Amino acid sequence: MKATLSFRQRAKLAMKILSKQPPVSLEEMKKQFNRSKKKGEKQFAKEAPKIEEQLKLIQSPLSFTDTVHIYRWLCRKQITINMIPKEILKEFKNTEQYEGFINRK
Repeated sequence: MKATLSFRQRAKLAMKILSKQPPVSLEEMKKQFNRSKKKGEKQFAKEAPKIEEQLKLIQSPLSFTDTVHIYRWLCRKQITINMIPKEILKEFKNTEQYEGFINRK
């Protein structure tokens, strides 16, 4: 027997677990969403100083991982465009992540 589950097996297991949960009203779902959103925002704000330090360590040329991190941090509002060093920003502006961020607004 395999120790890990395939994607299909995990999907079936998730459906089985979800089917056993009681239904939730639209209002309750919105409340849950808002609670999660507020909790996430608090956590992101708490992590922001560490993120700013990590941003200072990023050097050119940007790796794919660096561009994904910068995109994520921007979306989470942990950094702003103005915080990104000019050389890094110039390179970041040529990426799909930058386009996605600009189009997201």
